[in-house]
Amino acid sequence: MSPPPSRPHSRSGSPAPGRVVRVLSVHQPWADGLCLGWKPVENRTWETPYRGRIYIHATRLESRPRPEQLAPRPPEVISEILGHWSRPGPRQTGAILGSVELVDIVPLGWVREIDRQIQAGTPTHLFLPPLAQRWVHAGATFERLARVEQQIRPLSERGPGHVFSLYLGPECWLVDQPRLLPRPIFTKGKLNLWRFELPPHAE
Repeated sequence: MSPPPSRPHSRSGSPAPGRVVRVLSVHQPWADGLCLGWKPVENRTWETPYRGRIYIHATRLESRPRPEQLAPRPPEVISEILGHWSRPGPRQTGAILGSVELVDIVPLGWVREIDRQIQAGTPTHLFLPPLAQRWVHAGATFERLARVEQQIRPLSERGPGHVFSLYLGPECWLVDQPRLLPRPIFTKGKLNLWRFELPPHAE
């Protein structure tokens, strides 16, 4: 058996330090969804002031929808959700799989109202400015709401219920620019947004 690869050394002879990154532990298959790009949102009960690249750690647990979560959704949405658990091949767990860019965190109420306006066929320029004024006390701006509208519109235009197959809140972490690592980095997960020293040449 060949020895494990040695860590690069600095001129002083000590191991070269890696880059410290922020990591979020997520159940499968949602960890795959974030890193592969079919899940543009992560739902949490808490916020963070951090914005930027976060790395996604797949926990050893899988998250399956409860019957009451699926009941109000259209049949095609239910099939789509359940399809995430029936994809062929094993899912990697217990490892950091990739990363996404955390661009904003917004309350589910914003998503619900914007989805309602899209469903009603209201032109964007007629509903975004009034909503920005209504929610200014909560930090709303036209730019933030426009980002939400652009992200959810493809799902919303598919019909009622589609947006809420992925946007569950109460705090919706909006992400983009998904990126997979060449190889998973096996490590234990932690709660909240945690720090990890990414090995050199991991990306």
